[in-house]
Amino acid sequence: MEDSHGLIVENTNNVLGFVMGYFKQYDDIIGHTLDEIIIAYKCQDKRIGSMLLRELEQRVKVKGASCIELKAVNDDMHERYYGNAGHKNTKNFVLKVKWFV
Repeated sequence: MEDSHGLIVENTNNVLGFVMGYFKQYDDIIGHTLDEIIIAYKCQDKRIGSMLLRELEQRVKVKGASCIELKAVNDDMHERYYGNAGHKNTKNFVLKVKWFV
């Protein structure tokens, strides 16, 4: 299995958006970490991001992933977008950070 995976949506002249991430082994499951999803500003609110996310989910599932994990800004916009796509806040993982002052 390749350890990274990405998709690009483009028209004849421009990249409209992309997703990228990587596979990660956890004890007895394989997860896919969605590292980045970028949609060109002029293409936002046209369902391109939702289409990319659905396609990514299908492809990584076929490759053996049991889940997709991601980090998102904790605001209403991201909660609505990812919530509508079926992503939920997790109870069994916690984000840890060490800030350098």
